[in-house]
Amino acid sequence: MNDNSKISVGLLIPAISIIAFAALLFSENYIASLFVAVSGLMIWFAYSAVMKAKMPDITGNIVIVFGGLLSTAFFLNYGLSTNIFGGFEINLEGVVGSILILFFTVLMGVLYNSNSHIPAPKDATIQLPVDQVDKTEQSLELSDDDSDDRVYDYDYDYDYDEDLEDYYYDQEYEEEEYED
Repeated sequence: MNDNSKISVGLLIPAISIIAFAALLFSENYIASLFVAVSGLMIWFAYSAVMKAKMPDITGNIVIVFGGLLSTAFFLNYGLSTNIFGGFEINLEGVVGSILILFFTVLMGVLYNSNSHIPAPKDATIQLPVDQVDKTEQSLELSDDDSDDRVYDYDYDYDYDEDLEDYYYDQEYEEEEYED
C-alpha cells in the first residue's frame, strides 16, 4: 500500500470518530462522547504507527479539533447541570477542567503544526559580514570555453594583506630584535 492510500485510510478514523461524537452528543450521552473523542485520536495515532504511515500536514489541526470536541463533552458533562426549575447552572470546576483540556490540546496541536514546517538541515555554510567582502575583486566570470556547461572561473588574485591592514589599522606591528 502506498503512502497516499495509507494516509487516506488513516484520515477515515478521525472522520468516523467525529460523526460518532456528534451522534452521542445529540443523544446526551456525554461520557460516551468523551470516550469516542479520546479513543478516535488514539486509534488514529496507533494506526499510523502500525502502518508506518507518514502523518499528514494537518495533524496539528486535527489534534486541535479533537481537543475542542473533548473540551465540549467535558463541559457538558461536568460544567453544566440542570436545576429543579429546568434552568442551567454552571459548575466552576467543570469549566476550569474544560478550559485546561482545551489549552493543553491546542498547545499540543500547535507544536505538531510547528514541527511539520521545520525544513531539513542543510550543509553548514560560513557567511562573512558584508563589509569584509570586496565584491569588485571577487567576481565570477563565465569562461568562454564552457559556456554551455556553466563552469565558473574564480578570480583568485585577491590581496589579503591590504584587508588585514584595513582591519587592524590602529595596531602597528614592529619586528623586535632580541639580543642574546
